[in-house]
Amino acid sequence: MSIHDIAPVHWQMGQTLLPDHLIAQENALTANTFLRHQASGLPFYGIGKLEWDKYLLAKGNLNLTSFRVFTHANSLLVDCPGNADIVSLPLELKDTSRVKVYYFILQSPPAMNTEQLPHNISETVARRIFKVILALQPALSEEYETLCKHYKVIDQGKLAEFVEDNNGGWKLSERFIPPLVQIGVSEFLLGPLKQLNILLNRYLKETLGLYQKQQLPDIKLFEIKHCINALYESQQFLANHIGYPKQKPELQLHPYFLYEQLQKLHRQLSLLSGEWAPLPLQNYQHSDLHGTFKTLFRNVVSRLKLHSRNSQSFQLHLKDGKYQTVLPDVASRKDNLYLVINCDQQPSLADEDLPCMSSHKRISTLFHYSLSGVGLIPVKHKALTHYFGQTTQCFRLQEGEELDHIIQEASLSFLAQPEFEAYSFFLFYQPQTSSSTGVIHAPIK
Repeated sequence: MSIHDIAPVHWQMGQTLLPDHLIAQENALTANTFLRHQASGLPFYGIGKLEWDKYLLAKGNLNLTSFRVFTHANSLLVDCPGNADIVSLPLELKDTSRVKVYYFILQSPPAMNTEQLPHNISETVARRIFKVILALQPALSEEYETLCKHYKVIDQGKLAEFVEDNNGGWKLSERFIPPLVQIGVSEFLLGPLKQLNILLNRYLKETLGLYQKQQLPDIKLFEIKHCINALYESQQFLANHIGYPKQKPELQLHPYFLYEQLQKLHRQLSLLSGEWAPLPLQNYQHSDLHGTFKTLFRNVVSRLKLHSRNSQSFQLHLKDGKYQTVLPDVASRKDNLYLVINCDQQPSLADEDLPCMSSHKRISTLFHYSLSGVGLIPVKHKALTHYFGQTTQCFRLQEGEELDHIIQEASLSFLAQPEFEAYSFFLFYQPQTSSSTGVIHAPIK
């Protein structure tokens, strides 16, 4: 943008009206609009709308029916068929199973404007029509050499990638996403969003059933409900973008808002699983939407898929002179089991006062032969602190014969003692796959 481009034309009565005056006024309005978009703080360049003949695409022929793009320079609006024509022939996708498609935007200088806009517009009104060329190579071929002598390429970029499936049909590839200014007006990101929506709905249903069965302090249940409420917000956000049963979506927001919502969803899922480790920072990259959303989708989807083996807690209730509870059916020797003692302003239990524990059926054997029970190793665990607070004692159940009995019988028990009455006892089950040592990524393209 050169100096004073944004300044409007100074009109006076009786002045000579030349095309240069109108062109200068047009440039001023364009520059003004561009700066207003910049003031929003969001990158405003890229694909605004993209549609094609789906039947022809499946056959390997790309024929665009609608194409809208905002250029990198000044965010000029190029809309086909509004103010642009696609002058290249429909592309034939062949010779390889993956095809990259590029676009080129051409504009003529004001002196060369001879194009006429159809649709019953007076032939005396000349219009400047953008030219759009689609190609399979990142550079224009020699066949457009003559056209380039009269038109200037003002914008170009990679439009999309298409892949051939096992049945010989063609479809949009998820391995590339061009810069977008809206979500929902093209097929980009819709597939992963629909998959995410299905997993999130299932996750919410399972989570409600899971935590309703667990015995946790009221303050922790409140925190869990707060996280679940945030998940409902993400569910509503997705419904606004991809629709709801029998309802079409009416919102097409900038992809940054989706990025921000997925970041919040990832953080809430991490907190809900009891992890307090700070998540790695990832900036929004408008020029690399595939890289930006690939990491986010993988992290979120992996947590949703691991939910069936998420950490769980079970209170040991006093019954028939024993504190006892059952283990999850999926518990195995590879998983971690913890005993959590909620002291609740009581002094911590000394090592010699800790309960002697084993499976429910084996407790009588321990008592009869004065066996020591499963070994208890003191630990400091962020997830346990998250669930039960700071006034707790945490012990990991040590591997050995007694732990084998506990796993095999899927139960944990110990004899009641008078000194235990002021304490609450919990079994915390943490599957190996949900440990805080790392995130297991789902296979997203």
